[in-house]
Amino acid sequence: MPIVVLWHSDKVKRAVRGAVVLSLRQLAEHVLEESGRNVPHLTGTLERSGEASDDEAQGIAMVSYGSTGGRGAGAYAVKQHEDVTLRHPNGRTAKFLENAVKLVAPNMLAVIHGKVKKVFDG
Repeated sequence: MPIVVLWHSDKVKRAVRGAVVLSLRQLAEHVLEESGRNVPHLTGTLERSGEASDDEAQGIAMVSYGSTGGRGAGAYAVKQHEDVTLRHPNGRTAKFLENAVKLVAPNMLAVIHGKVKKVFDG
């Protein structure tokens, strides 16, 4: 008796891609949360400008600071992030985004794996 196997590759690809994008979105939110604990906070403008976003079509997620708040906000965010000679009160630091990524990075593959595994486990 023949065995018939139906493989719905397009459906599987869409489901896996959706799981990966969902994972990336959640990881970006986690990086935003972690970085928000250390972002310089003189007036709170930089902290409030933080956002996590994703581009499902490209399969990427991003965290950014300074994209809101008017002219020069991006340059200000870069300066605050990169200039390690600046001193920030209350334990706030330069490299706030980079350090958050380093903190979250060890769990990234596990998060993605868990979401993709659910696609196949049903």
